[in-house]
Amino acid sequence: MTNLLGSIEMAKQSLNAQRHGLTVAGHNIANINTPNYARERVEISIDVRGHSLAGAAVTHVTQVRDKILENRLHQSIQESISWQTQSDQLQKTESLFTDLQGGGVSNAMAAFWDSWQNLSTDPESKDISRSITIGRAQSLVKELKTLNSGLQTMYEEANIQIRDFSSKVNEIADSIANLNRDIASIEYSGQSANSQRTLRGSLLTELSEYTNFSIFEETNGMLQISFGGFSLVDGMRASKLAIQDRVPSSDNFSSNQPNTKSILYDEINQLAESFAGVNQEILSHQGTAIALRDLKNQRDEIETQITTRFNLVDLTEFTFTDIGDGSGMRQIEVKGNLLVDGTRISKLSLDSQQVTADINSPLFGKTEGTVINPKNGEKVSIQGGKIGGLVNFRDNQLTQFIDRINTFATTLMAEVNAVHVKGYGLDNTTGLEFFTGNNINDIEVNSILETNPEKIGVSSVKDAAGNNLIALAIVERRNTFLMSDGTQTLEDYYASTMTFVGIQSQQAQRNEENNELLVSQLETFRESYSGVSLDEEMVNLIQFQRAYEASARYISTVDRVMQTLINM
Repeated sequence: MTNLLGSIEMAKQSLNAQRHGLTVAGHNIANINTPNYARERVEISIDVRGHSLAGAAVTHVTQVRDKILENRLHQSIQESISWQTQSDQLQKTESLFTDLQGGGVSNAMAAFWDSWQNLSTDPESKDISRSITIGRAQSLVKELKTLNSGLQTMYEEANIQIRDFSSKVNEIADSIANLNRDIASIEYSGQSANSQRTLRGSLLTELSEYTNFSIFEETNGMLQISFGGFSLVDGMRASKLAIQDRVPSSDNFSSNQPNTKSILYDEINQLAESFAGVNQEILSHQGTAIALRDLKNQRDEIETQITTRFNLVDLTEFTFTDIGDGSGMRQIEVKGNLLVDGTRISKLSLDSQQVTADINSPLFGKTEGTVINPKNGEKVSIQGGKIGGLVNFRDNQLTQFIDRINTFATTLMAEVNAVHVKGYGLDNTTGLEFFTGNNINDIEVNSILETNPEKIGVSSVKDAAGNNLIALAIVERRNTFLMSDGTQTLEDYYASTMTFVGIQSQQAQRNEENNELLVSQLETFRESYSGVSLDEEMVNLIQFQRAYEASARYISTVDRVMQTLINM
């Protein structure tokens, strides 16, 4: 009788085990289209309680997951989204360079140089040629400022998006911390927290879209999530990313941008070398008196050129005097310091005249949104996801583009101005800069010239309306290697900038495509390992159904045996 009662208990446990198997199979089928769902598997083992014929019992309901594969999938998503973000931003940047559509800076620049060429053939023009030159210059300035405005708008938008995405990361971190608590509590009581783990897995995938991170799972089922030296989630505690507005690093921008005075100072130094060279020739001269006189006339001409440039840069404390040792050499003294002492030369520098690098920065007055750890104020390094992609684009690519067009604009201003200030207008006006401003943010055509085109400096001397040497000198700057350490013209430099943007965009697109392919492959591997197979689940349903029916029939059989025994 005792054995029969034990058989009924064993059959009941079997019914429960098979019913549990049916429930899990149904749960898998119900979640076949649930993102990040890992199929569950019933673990049935021999029940060893009491004696060897105790039957079977459900020990666990486990999720079929490959943690190494899922971590690799998260990393690939982080890289893929980062490149996708950079690719999107770079394609937007490409659209700002409209030169291939008949407009843009390069076309306006070509028209600007051509207008000076035309003006050089008609230097006595009072209206038409001069007005055309002003109009072409205004068009060039407009194109430069439009391009600069578009790039700086993208810079500000990147800051806004970084702030928004950081807030989203904080929300996800809070949700993961809450799930950590629920999972630890449920599993501590001996129950399964697979549904909570599935939801947490979905949140980790979502977090992968915003930032890179590493995971460590504790024995109680809680996760630790960190990146860039910052602990985002530690069990039930979630930290908050913060955004601090900081001044953009000047390291991202070219220092010592050229300006009119810096170029004139360089010219003064070059003329000083020539002046000292003539001094040396006079000192060692052993020829005729006529040849000596020619050398002195040559030195006088250089002295006149240096004097002109001293006046243009507002240097009034200078003297040219004989050394007084009978050698015939002369010296140049500037503000009490010898620029040339016979054959010895010093360099003239801008000193306090030089504009600081910060003010010259095209992002002067703007701030960058920096992700920081609010506990210590240190910058958090984020390399992946949307935030990492935006930070990399803003700090390493966009700032380069802004810096390059600023370098182009400031060099154009400085070179044209350095020639134009030496020119004379039809009314003998001289010393006027053609462009005004410190950088690309405030570049303008000189308003005096806009209202008085006759003041444009075309002639190199007074009272010579037919002289066109200044106009020709400005045209000559078109083909002068002024950029990239004397290896490119202004037009070459701008063209290389457009090429640089295109190359960066193509590289980002290729990396995006490659990483998308890797993500797709990893998702396929994950689905084949953890995903729900309808065929497999149908087999499980039949298997558990048949086992359930057999257990029920076994109970019926034992019941009839007991009835027979009782009736005996």
